[in-house]
Amino acid sequence: MTARPNLAFRVSRKGTTLGEHHVAFTRTDGMLTAETTLDLTVKLAFITIYRLTLRARETWSDGALIAARVDSTANGRTSFVAAERTGDTLTVQGTGAPRYTAPPGAVIACHWNRGQLGVPLINPQTGALLDIAVTPRGPARLKDAAGAARDAERFALTGAYTIDLWYATDGTWMALQAAVPDGSSVIYSPIA
Repeated sequence: MTARPNLAFRVSRKGTTLGEHHVAFTRTDGMLTAETTLDLTVKLAFITIYRLTLRARETWSDGALIAARVDSTANGRTSFVAAERTGDTLTVQGTGAPRYTAPPGAVIACHWNRGQLGVPLINPQTGALLDIAVTPRGPARLKDAAGAARDAERFALTGAYTIDLWYATDGTWMALQAAVPDGSSVIYSPIA
C-alpha cells in the first residue's frame, strides 16, 4: 500500500455534531500503519444517551493485513478485536467471536481502505465476520477537506448494516452515510 494522507471527519446526525473520526498513517520499514480514533457522543437535551470510543491500530505489508488491535467502549461496555497473520493465515478473536481463522483477504471494517469493498469484513467491535453485500452506485462529485470538488465513486454496503461510502478516484476515503434505526442518517464529512 502506498503512503496516503491522514483523514479526519466530522460525524453528525440531523445537523448536530456527534464527534470526530480520524485515521493517521505512518510508513516504517515497508510497513503501513493506520491508527484510527473515533469519539462519538449522542445527547438528548443535556443527557448523554450514547457514547462510543474506538481505537484501532492496523499494520499492513504488501497490501495484506499483518496485525490489528481494536479496543472500543460503547455506553460503558468494553470490547476488543485482535488479528495476527502467520504466513497466509489471519487469526482473529474478539469479544463477540472466539478465536478463528479468517477467510482469505479478510480485513477489519474500518472503511479507510477502498480494498475492503471486495473482501470479507470483520466487525471492528466484536471480531465476528460481517454479512455484507457491496453495490457500486456510480460516480459523484464531493468536496474534500480543503473545499475542492473531486470525482468520487459511491458504494452501498448492505446486510449487517446499511452504509454508503465514497472514495476519490485515487482510493482516498471521502465520506460515509449510515442509516440509523429512527430513519435518520449519520454523516461523515471531511474536515481539515
